[in-house]
Amino acid sequence: MLYYLCLILSLISTILISYFNNFFTWQLCYLPILIFIGLCLGFFALTFIILFLIALPIKKKGDFCPKHSKFFRVIMDEGLIFLMKMARVKLHFENKDLIPTNQRFLIVSNHRSKFDPMVVNAYLKGYEISWITKRSLFKMPLVSNYMYKTCFMPLDREDLRQGLRVINQASKYIEDDQCSIGVYPEGTRNTTNQTILPFKAGALKVAYNTKAPIVVIICKSTEKVAKNWPLKRTHVYMKVCKTFYYEEYSKYHSSDLSIILNSIMKDNLEKMK
Repeated sequence: MLYYLCLILSLISTILISYFNNFFTWQLCYLPILIFIGLCLGFFALTFIILFLIALPIKKKGDFCPKHSKFFRVIMDEGLIFLMKMARVKLHFENKDLIPTNQRFLIVSNHRSKFDPMVVNAYLKGYEISWITKRSLFKMPLVSNYMYKTCFMPLDREDLRQGLRVINQASKYIEDDQCSIGVYPEGTRNTTNQTILPFKAGALKVAYNTKAPIVVIICKSTEKVAKNWPLKRTHVYMKVCKTFYYEEYSKYHSSDLSIILNSIMKDNLEKMK
């Protein structure tokens, strides 16, 4: 919405400026184009400034926000959609109907790029998904404020005790119906030539603790977004492979389930090639 609002305001302003200054002539026909481009850039910059100012007063109290903010969720989702439009991302999404609409869930996804959670949240607006992410992301100005108010959780990979607190907090968010949770069981971004890295089973404990459905998602080509921008549009492919309900996955140990999920995601990623 923000992206198209900027375009509409730029177009209206261009028409008014050109009309009152008699720019609609053959000799000056290039001026409305330049004005439109300049206004677009100006409105885009103004949008980022407004998003920054909205997040500026947020004060973080500890690692975990006690209550999910629907206000900041709406602002963040609109900001992410705006960012995806600016990044020239074209999403192709399969099986969205497999995502539960009447209960919270755990999303399990592969991890290829820093754009992964942005793409998922932008195009799953309304599902209120909060991710377990590495702590360094919480040092980013503006972005980390929105992450905190929407119940994203920082993870110290080397601190097992802190990792347990994150799992417990994520479980509490689901149990309290505050948000759904997203995890990357690979534990890090996959920058190798392998289709997918081995999974760490610990993140699946959120599902076992809460009996929440596990939504298995794959993303492809998100690593190309930064390389292609701004000259080339990036086609990103996202697919819901399967949704596991508690009655189905409870018969497996978490380590066995992680192997099953990894295999499903690997097979689907290879079919996308």
